[in-house]
Amino acid sequence: MLILRRRIGEAIVVAGEIEIEVIEITRTRVKLGVRAPGRISVARKEALPVAHENRLAASLISAEGTDVVKELLEVLYAGSESFVSPNTAPSPLAPHRGENSSHDLQTQDLRSR
Repeated sequence: MLILRRRIGEAIVVAGEIEIEVIEITRTRVKLGVRAPGRISVARKEALPVAHENRLAASLISAEGTDVVKELLEVLYAGSESFVSPNTAPSPLAPHRGENSSHDLQTQDLRSR
């Protein structure tokens, strides 16, 4: 590991094309700026596991479609009344068959006054 001391405004260059500059120093933190070509990914180390999981989920959806995600949710929430399948869930925008929408009820209520 290379250990360097830098002051505000000073920078280091990695591999000839990545520049890391000290932007601000406080008692508990150091703010760094990173300049890198667009083809190079720059991320905080603690964010890498979450980014990896997101990429896996996106590849699963693109490869298998959303039906796999629905099946996984049904398995995870089996027996739970909090899960409503998208195929059986009523549309929040349309009134249920045989019922008035809340907008219709409000309109009727206003007319009766």
